[in-house]
Amino acid sequence: MSGKKKNPPVPTEFSLDHEGEELTFTKFTSKELGRIDVARIPRFRFPACPICLELGPDEAEHVPPESLGGQVMVWTCQRCNNDFGTAEDRLRSFIDLETTAYIEATDGSVPGQRAAKVALRSSEGRPHGMFIRSAAAGFEEILGTGSGKLSIKPLNMALVHASLLKHAYLAACLTNREIPMNAEGDRVRAVLLAARDRDADALTNAQKVLGFEPAVGWIEAPGAPPILLMESEESGELRWLFLLGGRFVVQWPLKDVEPILAV
Repeated sequence: MSGKKKNPPVPTEFSLDHEGEELTFTKFTSKELGRIDVARIPRFRFPACPICLELGPDEAEHVPPESLGGQVMVWTCQRCNNDFGTAEDRLRSFIDLETTAYIEATDGSVPGQRAAKVALRSSEGRPHGMFIRSAAAGFEEILGTGSGKLSIKPLNMALVHASLLKHAYLAACLTNREIPMNAEGDRVRAVLLAARDRDADALTNAQKVLGFEPAVGWIEAPGAPPILLMESEESGELRWLFLLGGRFVVQWPLKDVEPILAV
């Protein structure tokens, strides 16, 4: 691990261990996406909050989060707008491949535990590595002694998935100009409300019932609008994907509802 002002690029492929299961993520290119059709999705105000269905939503909602290239695209209620902060912070860390590292001197040379923000990056011809983005005083001093006990804070993938689902779901509502009022819509909203309310048990149960495992990947599309709906062909199979913020790709979240494209 070494400190650098400018991090090398995000790896084109990497894996994370999640509850004993290895998850692999891949950076997309426009060629790999096999794009057939693209629809730009405009903003829209629904009469009810798409997440909790409270009438008269008046809080401007960014899709995706503003820190990930989003713009105001829809309106939600105050609680749904404000209380997703933790989940969306985890999503930003995931997309940027950032987390927190902690180090403690085992020889007593520096008292207490010190933290640093680190990012997973790759250099040409070298394996992936963790690069320091910012660090508390003493972190690099302990690191340099070689006697520090280092630990990496794991990402909460349940919250990452919930935030990915939130923005894919809001993008789907915007695409169809309709909030899905069916059993599948209820299951999606159960996940989102559990994440909003920070109810870990309810979130785990709701995610199992829904069964949404987001296929996510990175892409570099500077200047792209906040939401693009793409029809992609992979292995001869067509599927719908959202490009969000020109930064990442996530699949259409509703199995029972197809996109309705404006003519």
